[in-house]
Order: sequence, then structure tokens, then C-alpha cells
Amino acid sequence: MDSLNQLSFDAKINLAEKMVHDEPNFAYRAAESAWLQAESEGNKKRMGRALPYMSLASFYQNYKIDELKHCQDAAEYNLGAKDTLGLIITRKTQGLISQGIEDYSRAKGFFENGLTLAQAIGDLYYEREMMGLLLSVESMLGNREVTLELANSLQKLHTQDPNVTVVKALPNRLVAKSFLEIGNALLRINEENNAETYLKKSLQVAEEYNLAKGIYDSQQSLGKTFAKKGSYGMALVYLAKAQEYERLANDSTALAANLLLMGEYSFRRQAKNNYEDTNLNNQAIGKIREALQIGWAKNLKYTLRDGYELLAEVYKELKDYPKAQSALEKQWEITLLINSETQNGLIAELESKTKIDEMKLKIAKAEKDQRVMEKEKNFQLMIFIGICIILVMIISGVSLVVMGKNKHSKILLAHNKEIERKNAQLEALNQTKDKFFSIISHDVKGPLHSLRSFSNILMNHPEHLSIDEIKMLAKDLDGSLENLLGLLENLLIWARSQTGAIQITPEVFSIQELVDKNHRLLGNTATNKNIQLKKGPTASVSVFADIKCIDTVLRNLISNALKFTKKEGEIYTTITERDHDVVIAVRDNGVGIPKSVQSKLFILGEKHSTMGTGNEKGTGLGLILCKEFVEQNKGKIWFESVEDQGTTFSFTLPKAKVSELPTQPAQLPEQVAHK
Repeated sequence: MDSLNQLSFDAKINLAEKMVHDEPNFAYRAAESAWLQAESEGNKKRMGRALPYMSLASFYQNYKIDELKHCQDAAEYNLGAKDTLGLIITRKTQGLISQGIEDYSRAKGFFENGLTLAQAIGDLYYEREMMGLLLSVESMLGNREVTLELANSLQKLHTQDPNVTVVKALPNRLVAKSFLEIGNALLRINEENNAETYLKKSLQVAEEYNLAKGIYDSQQSLGKTFAKKGSYGMALVYLAKAQEYERLANDSTALAANLLLMGEYSFRRQAKNNYEDTNLNNQAIGKIREALQIGWAKNLKYTLRDGYELLAEVYKELKDYPKAQSALEKQWEITLLINSETQNGLIAELESKTKIDEMKLKIAKAEKDQRVMEKEKNFQLMIFIGICIILVMIISGVSLVVMGKNKHSKILLAHNKEIERKNAQLEALNQTKDKFFSIISHDVKGPLHSLRSFSNILMNHPEHLSIDEIKMLAKDLDGSLENLLGLLENLLIWARSQTGAIQITPEVFSIQELVDKNHRLLGNTATNKNIQLKKGPTASVSVFADIKCIDTVLRNLISNALKFTKKEGEIYTTITERDHDVVIAVRDNGVGIPKSVQSKLFILGEKHSTMGTGNEKGTGLGLILCKEFVEQNKGKIWFESVEDQGTTFSFTLPKAKVSELPTQPAQLPEQVAHK
């Protein structure tokens, strides 16, 4: 407060007005300092000017309707001092608080009064402000004709040449803001094409004059517009760009709203594919949960309410009914808290309870339907098993009869059983491989679908894309193709190993040199993610194994560590010499492996791939290759992992005997696969 006391009254008010949205706590202290200064001076006009900013800043901290009472005190000061401009500011504040608690009818009354006062004294600045705010609430109330009329009036204000003295950047900010308000209002009344036109005008002005808030507000609204048109891909492009600005500006409120939209649109986009991609669904849920974290940290009650409602809907569609129920209960708790602080709390509470009860009924019905389907499936399975048992008994009985006839039949039956056993093993192996290839085909299709989506955007929406947007799409496409290339490379190596095309030829070589070679090979990838590749305790020792196989193993393990380690992370490779073998370990401090996945890592045909910290895609095939190559070289492989702390993959190789040591060092492989 000491540094604030040194500022003039007007400087404190300007600070409060500028910071009230992003830093309400600081804005409150600035306005309070101004109010105390005015009180000590006995200047009621200034007291009336400071009090609205104290009220609005306090509301943005707590979202309580009590702040309207303080605004009424401000209005009395304004009227007593005959300060019309101060009364306009008070009406604006009363309207914003009413709008914040979703009492749009009351907000409309305050904005109308403020607009009338601004027009009466010829203040063009506040006439624009109040008209834009009134336009917003009229569209929220669904008053289509009034919304169109106000949008037209607001546009005309910017075609005039106002003869007013203002800061040079102020008219540009107002132009961008007015176009934004017009676009948002038109979007609410389902005028998507016209909304897009005005929002792009707003973005153009904001970018021209480097108005950061205008840029990300326009981009976020364009995201909503394209989503309403059903173009979720373009919507997510705009929202991603807006998110970058929001994080730089530290605008928590806008960022939380953006994350909810990204979570919703990602999920809606997946709905068209019948929710097939678990990773993308988890990403959508992650966006919603990040928004909820911000909501709790910043006390954004409406963000929390909307976030839990969306989360309940997502879990319901994914048939995760316990989590849907839990999210719904959280939403109800937040709704009760909001309603207890608003004037129309009882009515709103009844409406919310009705809505939540309807959602609960839907969840309960869906859960019941699923249980019925499961019972039917179980019943059908029991019938099938019973039929199989009867058939086996019949076949066994017939076989026994035949076996009793003569000794030759017994020998023949024994041969047949052996053939059946081997056929069963072969059938099981084929089924496992079929399942594995179905997983692989899905992961191959993912990047190709991304390629097709990007090409469709480039073909069908070129007029909507700037050079930066095209670069961003190209960067995403490059990442998808890089993941696809890595998958195909591992797949080809695995296929060759299964067909016997890879011959294991052990030789003596320095494992330390092979580790150094792979560190150099993957150095650029580590640098791009700002991860350090380090060597822990190492032993200068030679091993007896196929050098090309072990090269593939090391490359896959270090690549996996890079994939699941966050920026600023570290990866250690250690070599430990024991009596008869050598232990090589790759340890990271990344995200760790979920317990539900750990048992599936080395099993062919199990779907357990997850997204890396940089959205890298994998299938788990690399680890299957590692296991096969290590075991073929008479070694063992295992891992230890703790979620959110990191993972260590270790494997052993036979230590070279003294008699096997060569006079010349082995040549390191230049290629990652066998020729």
C-alpha cells in the first residue's frame, strides 16, 4: 500500500480500472487507497468514483451479490456531487456484477440507464461502452430484433468521425472491442456467418495495434463460431492460438474458459468417431480438469460449475458412470454455493436441481441398460460354454468307443490329439497376432487421418488460414508423420525377426561406446525438449551379444525415456559390471507408468500405448522388440516405475570372457536395423 500512497488519485483509479479483471486483489487495493485519500480530503465526488472499482474488484474475488449494495452507496455519492460521469461508471459496474451472477434482466436495466446518461452529456466513449454491454445482455436474453438493431447502431458509431480528445490507441481498442461485441452477440442469435465477419475484423484491428487481449478474445470467439458450424478442427486451431496469448498475459479467467471449450470441442470431434481414440478422450478430459484447477485456485465458481457439468456429460458418454455421478455431485455443490449468494437463489436452485436430477436419471438409465446388456451377454456366454462342454463330452465319448475297438485306433487318436493341440496353439498365436495387427492398423490410421484432416482444412478453408496457421498445421503434420515413420521402422524390424530374416550373431564389443553412439544419435531430440542425456556410474566393460540387436534395444529405451520425460528433465544411462553379466539401465524422471498398464508392457496384442509429454504417439511395439532381442542374446529385461516420479528400464547381457576379447574393437552399426 506504501507505493500506492505515493500515486495521485487519478493514477490509482486508472490502475484499478486496468487491473480489475486480471488482478482483482491488486485493483481492490489501488481503489481502496484512492477512496481513503478522497475520504481524508472530504471529497465525496472522488469517493463516488473510487467505490465502484472497489465493488467490482471485490466481486471478481468472491462473486457475491453483496457488492451491489456498495454500488448503491457510490450512486448516492454521485448524485450528491452531481457527478453524471461518476454515475455512469457506477451503473456500468452494477450491470457487470448483475451480468456476472447471470441476472441479465437487471444488468439490462443498469446498462440502459448508463447509455441514456452518456448520450445526455454527449460522452461518446461511454456511449460506445454502454451500447456494447447492452448489446451483449440483449443477445444473452435472446432478444433477436433488439440485438440486430443495437449491433447496427454500434457499427454506425465507428463510421462517424468523433471530435473527442482521447489517447491515440483508445479509439482502436474501442473499434476492436465493438466488433468483438457485435460478433459475439450475432453468434448468440445464430448468425454465424455475420459473426465470423465481425470477429475477423476485430482480430485484424487488434493484431494491427498489438492489442493482446483483443487478439485472444477474438480468436477464442472465432473458435466458438467454427465449432457452432461443426468445424471442430478449425475451432481448435483458433483456441490453441488464443491459449498461447492467454498464458503469456496470465489471464486465468480467459484461459479457464478456453480450456473448457477445447475439452468440449475435442470430445465432440471424437464423438463423430464413436469415441474410438482413448488418448484423445483423455486429452479432452485433461483440458477440463486443468480448467477446474484454475477455477479452484482463482475462486471462479461459474467455471467450476460449468466444468463439472461438462465432465459429467463426458464420463456419461464414455459409460464411466461412477465418475459421471461424482462430477455431477460436485456441480450440485458449486451450484448451491452460487445460488446461496444470489438474490434469485431459490428459483435458480430449483431450476438447477431439476436439471441435475434429469442428468442423474439419464446416468442411472444408461447404467441400468448397460447392466442388462452385460447380463444378456453373460447368459449367452453361459449357453455357448454349455454347448461346447456337451460337444466335448460327446466327442470324448465317441473317441473312447473308437479307442476301445482296437490298438491302432488308439495310436491314431493320440496322433490326432497332438495335431489338435498344435493346431490350438497355432490358432491362439494367430489370434494374438491378428489382435496385434488390428492395434497396429489403428495406430497407423491415426496419423493418416490427421494428414487427411489437415489436407481437408487446406483445401476447404484456405481463406481462413494465415501463414502462421499454415506453419502450425505443417508442424503438427510433421510430428504425425515422424511418429508414423518410427512405428513402421519398428514394425519392419519385428516382422523380419518373426520370419527368421534376422540372424543373431554375437560378438564382443564395448557397451559404453554403443551407449555414447545412441546419445549422439538422439541428442537433437533431447535438445528440442530441453532434456539432458547423462551417463551415471559406468564400467568400461565388453559384452558378448549381437551388436545390431542391442543397438535397437538402446535406441528404443532412450527414445521412450525422451518421449515420457517433461521439459527440463534428465535421463541417466548406467552400466554395472557383475560376476557373469553386465546390467545396462536407462533411468528417467518423467511421468512414470500407470499401474494398470505395467502388466501389459511386454505382451503382444495388448493395447497400452499412451501419448508422450510432447504428444508423441507410440504403440508399445518397441518394448516387445527390446524383450525379444535381449532374450535372444541370453539376457533379461525388467523395469521399475512410480507414477509422476519416473521409470528405470534395465537389461542384462553376457560379459565377454577374456578368451573372447578381440585384438581390434568391434565396428559400431551405422544403421538401426539389420541389413
